[in-house]
Amino acid sequence: MQVDGRLIGFVGFDDTEQERQFSETEQAFLRLAADNFAATLARRQQYLQEQAARRQLEEVNQQLQQALAQREHIQQRMQYLAQHDALTGLPNRTLFAESLQYELDKAQPCVLMFLDLDHFKPVNDTYGHAIGDVLLQQAAARMQACLRPTDMVARIGGDEFVVLLPHTQQVEWATHMAEQICQQLVQPFVVDDHTLRISCSIGIALSPQHGSTEIELSKHADAAMYHAKRSGRGRWQLYSSALMATAMSVDC
Repeated sequence: MQVDGRLIGFVGFDDTEQERQFSETEQAFLRLAADNFAATLARRQQYLQEQAARRQLEEVNQQLQQALAQREHIQQRMQYLAQHDALTGLPNRTLFAESLQYELDKAQPCVLMFLDLDHFKPVNDTYGHAIGDVLLQQAAARMQACLRPTDMVARIGGDEFVVLLPHTQQVEWATHMAEQICQQLVQPFVVDDHTLRISCSIGIALSPQHGSTEIELSKHADAAMYHAKRSGRGRWQLYSSALMATAMSVDC
């Protein structure tokens, strides 16, 4: 039996009682049968080779898909880390600035709050940074719980946070949200059997009343926050032009 000129086998008869001569017709039939057998075997071999190649291709494709998925996951993780605080998981300064600028570009009213935790430094000094880190995480969770899904709170420093309330220009709503945050953060925190007490000072600036750029709003919210600290801490302060004359830094 031959396929494409290659000998792949033969058809023989070894169960005959006596020798005989095959007629030309019989020989032609046997050759045809051998050719059919050969073609069938060749097709089977080709099928097995194709199946093996297909399986190999599927394995390579699966490995490629896994590699692409892993690469995409790494890229997403890198992008997330570039825009979020590693400790609290909150947006960082970069993402917050982009979100604030987006709202300002739309000329939509919004509220910017600067928030600083009061009495946080003594926690780190007394109990260590590990306890302080957990306290920051718990404080961040409480702040998030006060906000709407469309609002944003970000960590921009050690114990410094900022809050964005988009589509908001009502002073009553802004001060209500600030009061909610103050009330939540003044409640005791429990970390590793330690009961910790802090508070927060919040400065509030509204756009467009108190500024239409990130620099203006940040400057005014910061001034209002320091006025809240000077006034006893654990409170919020709405910006007014009179604050700029008296704004000054206060040690934490």
